[in-house]
Amino acid sequence: MKKSLSLVLILALWVAVSSIGGAHWLDADYDFGGETVTIVEFWGGGPFNDGAGAAHLEAIEEKYNCVIEFGWPGGDHNAFVENLATYVMEGAENVVFEGQNQWIYYAAAEGLLLPLTDVLDQGYYDALPGSVGSVMPEHNNFFGEVYGFECGWMGGPDKFFQETQAIYWNKELFERENLPDPYELYANGEWTWENFKDIAIKATADTDGDGEIDQWGYTSRGTMNEPGTIEYFVYMNGGEPVRFEDERLLFTMNEPAAIEALEFASEMVDLGVYLDYGIWGPWQEGNVAMNINIPSELYGTHENHFINQVNFEFGYLPLPKGPRADEHVAVNRLTCFGVLPLTAKNPEALIALYHDLYEFTKYQEPFTYGPVYNGRAMNARSFNRVEDMYWNDTIGLNVPDMETYETLMWMNENVTAMGPFELYFAVDGYVETIEEIVNGEIPPETGIAEIRPMVQSFLDELFRH
Repeated sequence: MKKSLSLVLILALWVAVSSIGGAHWLDADYDFGGETVTIVEFWGGGPFNDGAGAAHLEAIEEKYNCVIEFGWPGGDHNAFVENLATYVMEGAENVVFEGQNQWIYYAAAEGLLLPLTDVLDQGYYDALPGSVGSVMPEHNNFFGEVYGFECGWMGGPDKFFQETQAIYWNKELFERENLPDPYELYANGEWTWENFKDIAIKATADTDGDGEIDQWGYTSRGTMNEPGTIEYFVYMNGGEPVRFEDERLLFTMNEPAAIEALEFASEMVDLGVYLDYGIWGPWQEGNVAMNINIPSELYGTHENHFINQVNFEFGYLPLPKGPRADEHVAVNRLTCFGVLPLTAKNPEALIALYHDLYEFTKYQEPFTYGPVYNGRAMNARSFNRVEDMYWNDTIGLNVPDMETYETLMWMNENVTAMGPFELYFAVDGYVETIEEIVNGEIPPETGIAEIRPMVQSFLDELFRH
């Protein structure tokens, strides 16, 4: 992608350096008296084994007067709960766990987590980078308690938008096929499912006349017939797949907004305008008009972060809205949290140490040496503040146009949290039911009516309703 230097300079002028708040418990001095602090995390301590990472680890140990060791939380919720239960039974006081969304709900239901409602005050959330602080209370607030804090697993700039999705569009394909400009549709309040569908239909084509479709309307980060993707369409239509109500977690995929989302997804698949797994290949090659994906594809270094590999002009705008929605939605999945075992002592000290180790609040000055993974800082800072570095260096150097920048700013300011929908993925038959619905084998009302009692029973039993 090519962009003028003036765009980068303009963005730099638009973004102000983050201000430092007043004194806060994150900024206090803590002393563990030479004791061991265990961090059970997804990296397994790898980034701290040598070089700059090892130097950083040593500095943290000296600052907090402790010895830091690392553990592995497990690959699924069962292993996570078992490992956490072991620490609780041993009475472990200095342990920090990392876990994915649905895992901590299971652990909370088992009474294994220390509630942090009175610890994670507004000053804590305000200290976090980007939109993370605004959505964390939403993600963590269930049955009157908050358990999770910001996690270092999603390193680098990814932590700003963890799984908040919008739509990349191929400007050159749009021009070639004489398709309407999505930016104009959005500005005119016309960026709707109907226009999204119309564009996808017109973009889908057999371009070489061999009788096979080789250009598609859209693709997505996850396939349309799997849980975790269809929920985005539910939110686009003003619905939600689960909802806390009367001290109960309700499965709400039977409500009109969700049923319409399932119908729309099924229609798009039936029309043949959607391509499964099109983000790995066809999109990069310029054969897909629209790509529902996350912001970090603009700048990531991981092999799956491919946007910077394309050779065509593209843009990025919010998801289209369904017929029941009044506004566009920026819905955030936030894939992991840090949590403390029920037996943990001095939670402020543990969280402050953990955040210092990964350097992602504005209350800690970054060390000269920070942990590095895949050639980049694990967090969004090395020698500068999180927000400034993110918006100026990461975004400012990679956005293809001002509209993309405005989309990212809008997402950052309007993000909302997805509920704990991932819990019901474990219900036998749910995944298969969604596949049958989206593939047009059964009507949405029929499929959801059949699976709903099992899902609700599972949720009720999990939370002992």
